[in-house]
Amino acid sequence: MFERLGHAVAKYRFFVIAAWIVAAGVLTLLAPGLDEVSSSDQSDFLPED
Repeated sequence: MFERLGHAVAKYRFFVIAAWIVAAGVLTLLAPGLDEVSSSDQSDFLPED
């Protein structure tokens, strides 16, 4: 299985590199910002009771 995968990646190496670059660009555009998903307020990490 990995031998076939390795041959395919080696054969289409420029397509694979381009696909990774496109995927990174799309994820950069679609992913939320770090300030939206993180918190620096310590009380957010404590239980609510």
